[in-house]
Amino acid sequence: MSRSVHQISYDLLLKDLRGVLGAAVESGRRAREGVGSIQCRACAVLYALLMDHPVDRRGRCRSCRRPGAVFGWRRRRCRVHREARFYLRNPDDFLLAHLAGELELSVVAGS
Repeated sequence: MSRSVHQISYDLLLKDLRGVLGAAVESGRRAREGVGSIQCRACAVLYALLMDHPVDRRGRCRSCRRPGAVFGWRRRRCRVHREARFYLRNPDDFLLAHLAGELELSVVAGS
């Protein structure tokens, strides 16, 4: 059985996070970007969340399924996967504007 676009996208997200975490482990604790950094810890949390939310061929996971909803429209897409893909795959300028709006911060042009 071939893999769906959702499953391939999920695997690519995990691969990217594994790369970041692997680089942090290789750099060791001495480097500022090492295992003790908040960026590395956030990547580790996101990686663990994604591992707990594997997606099926339609981009849905068992953890996000409503109780009793096995068939039909009541099964919703995995929110963890959807938001991880949003934040990791969008361009920097878009994310800067989005995060500034979310955090109610002003964005300085050219920074």
